[in-house]
Amino acid sequence: MRALRWIILATAVAACGSDSSPPDAAAGAPTIAAIRSDVFDASCSLSGCHTGDTPAAKLDLHSDTVCHELVLHTSCLFPGKMLVVPGKPEMSFLLDKLRGTGLTGAPTTDCADTNQRMPFGAAQL
Repeated sequence: MRALRWIILATAVAACGSDSSPPDAAAGAPTIAAIRSDVFDASCSLSGCHTGDTPAAKLDLHSDTVCHELVLHTSCLFPGKMLVVPGKPEMSFLLDKLRGTGLTGAPTTDCADTNQRMPFGAAQL
């Protein structure tokens, strides 16, 4: 649940600015750098799913530009859905994927062949 709270807080960001955390960021602060290292690297890119040359759903969560890849970009699974909408977590497809809610319909076939809750086959964040 702590990881999910971090991601919800991150959706309140109006713009990405820098994808790195300032050196004096408070420990446990929901910076994009902390979310990437504590959540995405530990749960999403660790097994190679969302990293490398062909990341799942065309989404590299290990990238140095992860914020820019998430905020105000559409999902390749469902091009009508935004991955992260700043200040509106209820409209953010990333949270739907993590919660396993609102996952109806078939995804775009050139993107993925499943629309399961993420992380797939692991405990809910």
